[in-house]
Amino acid sequence: FIKLDSWHPHYYQWLRAWFPTTPFYFISREPRAIIASHHKKRGMHCIPGYIKPALFKIELTQLHFEDFDLYTAEVLSGYYKLLKQYASLNFAHNHFHDYTWGIAEMLTQFSKVIGLPIAHPEMINRTGFHSKFPDVPFRPDPNPAFAFRYEIAEAAYMEFYQILNPSILPMKAQ
Repeated sequence: FIKLDSWHPHYYQWLRAWFPTTPFYFISREPRAIIASHHKKRGMHCIPGYIKPALFKIELTQLHFEDFDLYTAEVLSGYYKLLKQYASLNFAHNHFHDYTWGIAEMLTQFSKVIGLPIAHPEMINRTGFHSKFPDVPFRPDPNPAFAFRYEIAEAAYMEFYQILNPSILPMKAQ
């Protein structure tokens, strides 16, 4: 399997043409948690202009450089819109999982999709650690008050989430 970064859904058409039967596994997370995480340590896609903003269909303004969280919310909104589009395809090789469904469930689903058991204990143990700080046990970031001035990301997430699982809604952070 191939591990891609969060901006690679923008290249879906090419990737799918190159790998027509490879399972694609899209993992999502609610925007408040992502913004809180990037507030502590930004990924390069959440720094205005680091990756060409045209890829994200964002026209950079001075406001983006004054408010990186706004830029992150706009990037996330675009991601969720793409994921909604790909989920709507109902393509057998596209798979989706949201962190609110649980990490153990994600590994079980992934194992089933790739047809291999996930038996290596280190892989299971690794899920208990932070992705950006590999030696630090994972604890969810508190969602600070600033994290939700950005309805654009939450609205796009909810629209995407309804395609994924219309019977349940993700828990909203307080």
